[in-house]
Amino acid sequence: MSIEVEKFLKVLEKIDTLTPKTAEFDREYGQFNGRWWDKVGDDCKYFSKQKYHIYLYFFCRACHNGSINKKCDKKCKECYKNELDRFTNKDVSKSKLKDNFLQTKYNSMGRPEMYLWFVEAFGFLNGKDLKQCFEKAAEICHPDKNNYAAVRDMIKNYYHITWDEIADRANEIAGEMGIE
Repeated sequence: MSIEVEKFLKVLEKIDTLTPKTAEFDREYGQFNGRWWDKVGDDCKYFSKQKYHIYLYFFCRACHNGSINKKCDKKCKECYKNELDRFTNKDVSKSKLKDNFLQTKYNSMGRPEMYLWFVEAFGFLNGKDLKQCFEKAAEICHPDKNNYAAVRDMIKNYYHITWDEIADRANEIAGEMGIE
Protein backbone atom coordinates (compact mmCIF):
# COMPACT_ATOMS: atom_id res chain seq x y z
CA MET A 1 0.00 0.00 0.00
CA SER A 2 1.09 3.58 -0.39
CA ILE A 3 0.39 6.87 1.31
CA GLU A 4 0.32 10.38 -0.06
CA VAL A 5 3.33 12.49 0.84
CA GLU A 6 1.28 15.27 2.45
CA LYS A 7 -0.67 12.80 4.59
CA PHE A 8 2.53 11.06 5.67
CA LEU A 9 4.09 14.37 6.67
CA LYS A 10 0.99 15.31 8.69
CA VAL A 11 1.19 11.99 10.56
CA LEU A 12 4.87 12.56 11.34
CA GLU A 13 4.15 16.10 12.47
CA LYS A 14 1.25 15.19 14.76
CA ILE A 15 2.22 11.80 16.20
CA ASP A 16 3.07 12.11 19.88
CA THR A 17 3.92 8.55 20.89
CA LEU A 18 6.57 8.37 23.58
CA THR A 19 9.66 6.53 22.37
CA PRO A 20 11.89 5.84 25.38
CA LYS A 21 13.75 2.94 23.73
CA THR A 22 14.65 5.09 20.74
CA ALA A 23 15.78 7.90 23.03
CA GLU A 24 18.00 5.48 24.97
CA PHE A 25 19.45 3.96 21.78
CA ASP A 26 19.97 7.43 20.30
CA ARG A 27 21.95 8.54 23.37
CA GLU A 28 24.20 5.49 23.13
CA TYR A 29 24.58 4.95 19.36
CA GLY A 30 23.06 7.99 17.67
CA GLN A 31 24.69 10.62 15.55
CA PHE A 32 27.10 12.66 17.65
CA ASN A 33 27.78 15.74 15.51
CA GLY A 34 25.36 18.22 13.96
CA ARG A 35 22.38 17.21 16.10
CA TRP A 36 20.25 20.27 15.30
CA TRP A 37 17.05 18.35 16.15
CA ASP A 38 17.97 18.38 19.85
CA LYS A 39 17.29 22.11 19.76
CA VAL A 40 13.66 21.78 18.68
CA GLY A 41 10.52 20.39 20.27
CA ASP A 42 9.71 19.30 23.79
CA ASP A 43 12.53 18.10 25.97
CA CYS A 44 11.76 14.92 27.84
CA LYS A 45 13.97 11.93 28.52
CA TYR A 46 11.21 9.65 27.23
CA PHE A 47 10.69 11.46 23.93
CA SER A 48 13.20 10.91 21.18
CA LYS A 49 13.88 13.97 19.12
CA GLN A 50 14.20 11.64 16.14
CA LYS A 51 10.63 12.65 15.32
CA TYR A 52 11.87 16.08 14.29
CA HIS A 53 14.87 14.69 12.48
CA ILE A 54 12.67 12.28 10.49
CA TYR A 55 9.93 14.82 9.81
CA LEU A 56 12.34 17.37 8.39
CA TYR A 57 14.29 14.69 6.53
CA PHE A 58 11.17 13.85 4.52
CA PHE A 59 9.70 17.37 4.46
CA CYS A 60 12.74 19.14 3.08
CA ARG A 61 13.30 16.53 0.39
CA ALA A 62 9.64 16.73 -0.59
CA CYS A 63 9.91 20.51 -0.96
CA HIS A 64 12.89 20.03 -3.24
CA ASN A 65 11.51 17.38 -5.58
CA GLY A 66 13.20 14.51 -3.80
CA SER A 67 16.77 15.53 -3.12
CA ILE A 68 18.78 18.29 -1.57
CA ASN A 69 21.37 20.03 -3.69
CA LYS A 70 24.06 21.43 -1.42
CA LYS A 71 24.14 24.63 -3.52
CA CYS A 72 20.35 24.98 -3.58
CA ASP A 73 19.00 28.50 -3.93
CA LYS A 74 16.31 27.62 -1.37
CA LYS A 75 19.08 27.45 1.24
CA CYS A 76 18.33 23.90 2.36
CA LYS A 77 20.93 23.93 5.07
CA GLU A 78 19.03 26.71 6.78
CA CYS A 79 15.50 25.47 6.02
CA TYR A 80 16.36 21.94 7.13
CA LYS A 81 17.58 23.19 10.46
CA ASN A 82 15.92 26.47 11.27
CA GLU A 83 13.43 27.82 8.77
CA LEU A 84 10.64 25.26 8.57
CA ASP A 85 8.16 28.14 8.31
CA ARG A 86 9.58 29.05 4.89
CA PHE A 87 7.91 26.02 3.35
CA THR A 88 4.32 24.88 3.50
CA ASN A 89 2.38 21.90 2.28
CA LYS A 90 1.80 23.96 -0.88
CA ASP A 91 5.52 23.57 -1.59
CA VAL A 92 5.15 19.81 -1.15
CA SER A 93 2.08 19.58 -3.37
CA LYS A 94 3.88 21.57 -6.11
CA SER A 95 6.80 19.15 -6.06
CA LYS A 96 7.10 16.67 -8.88
CA LEU A 97 7.81 13.61 -6.78
CA LYS A 98 8.03 10.09 -8.12
CA ASP A 99 5.42 7.58 -6.94
CA ASN A 100 8.01 5.75 -4.86
CA PHE A 101 9.48 8.91 -3.29
CA LEU A 102 8.63 8.01 0.32
CA GLN A 103 9.78 4.41 0.00
CA THR A 104 13.04 5.47 -1.63
CA LYS A 105 13.74 8.08 1.05
CA TYR A 106 12.79 5.65 3.83
CA ASN A 107 15.18 3.02 2.49
CA SER A 108 18.00 5.56 2.25
CA MET A 109 17.74 7.05 5.75
CA GLY A 110 21.30 7.16 7.02
CA ARG A 111 20.88 6.47 10.74
CA PRO A 112 19.75 3.28 12.53
CA GLU A 113 17.87 5.27 15.18
CA MET A 114 15.60 6.66 12.47
CA TYR A 115 14.41 3.14 11.56
CA LEU A 116 14.04 2.19 15.20
CA TRP A 117 11.90 5.28 15.81
CA PHE A 118 9.34 4.02 13.28
CA VAL A 119 9.25 0.61 15.00
CA GLU A 120 8.53 2.17 18.38
CA ALA A 121 6.50 5.26 17.47
CA PHE A 122 4.21 3.37 15.10
CA GLY A 123 3.68 0.60 17.65
CA PHE A 124 4.89 -2.35 15.60
CA LEU A 125 6.50 -4.09 18.56
CA ASN A 126 6.10 -3.88 22.30
CA GLY A 127 7.31 -5.52 25.45
CA LYS A 128 9.81 -8.31 24.99
CA ASP A 129 9.83 -8.06 21.17
CA LEU A 130 10.61 -4.33 21.26
CA LYS A 131 13.38 -4.87 23.79
CA GLN A 132 14.83 -7.69 21.66
CA CYS A 133 14.74 -5.54 18.51
CA PHE A 134 16.72 -2.77 20.22
CA GLU A 135 19.17 -5.30 21.66
CA LYS A 136 19.77 -6.74 18.18
CA ALA A 137 20.30 -3.21 16.83
CA ALA A 138 22.81 -2.52 19.61
CA GLU A 139 24.70 -5.70 18.71
CA ILE A 140 24.90 -4.49 15.10
CA CYS A 141 25.98 -0.96 15.98
CA HIS A 142 28.99 0.46 17.71
CA PRO A 143 29.37 4.09 18.75
CA ASP A 144 31.91 4.51 15.95
CA LYS A 145 30.03 2.53 13.31
CA ASN A 146 26.68 3.45 11.77
CA ASN A 147 25.41 0.20 10.17
CA TYR A 148 22.05 1.74 9.29
CA ALA A 149 21.49 -0.70 6.41
CA ALA A 150 22.08 -3.70 8.68
CA VAL A 151 19.56 -2.36 11.21
CA ARG A 152 17.04 -1.58 8.46
CA ASP A 153 17.47 -5.08 7.04
CA MET A 154 17.19 -6.71 10.49
CA ILE A 155 13.89 -4.88 11.07
CA LYS A 156 12.67 -5.91 7.62
CA ASN A 157 13.86 -9.51 7.57
CA TYR A 158 13.49 -10.55 11.21
CA TYR A 159 10.40 -8.53 12.20
CA HIS A 160 8.88 -8.22 8.71
CA ILE A 161 8.43 -4.47 9.04
CA THR A 162 8.85 -3.15 5.52
CA TRP A 163 8.05 0.18 3.92
CA ASP A 164 4.61 -1.18 2.98
CA GLU A 165 3.85 -1.87 6.65
CA ILE A 166 5.07 1.62 7.56
CA ALA A 167 2.77 3.17 4.92
CA ASP A 168 -0.19 1.02 6.02
CA ARG A 169 0.31 1.96 9.66
CA ALA A 170 0.71 5.65 8.75
CA ASN A 171 -2.64 5.46 6.93
CA GLU A 172 -4.22 3.85 10.02
CA ILE A 173 -2.76 6.53 12.28
CA ALA A 174 -3.99 9.23 9.89
CA GLY A 175 -7.49 7.76 10.13
CA GLU A 176 -7.32 7.69 13.93
CA MET A 177 -6.17 11.34 13.95
CA GLY A 178 -8.74 12.49 11.39
CA ILE A 179 -6.05 13.38 8.86
CA GLU A 180 -7.21 13.23 5.26
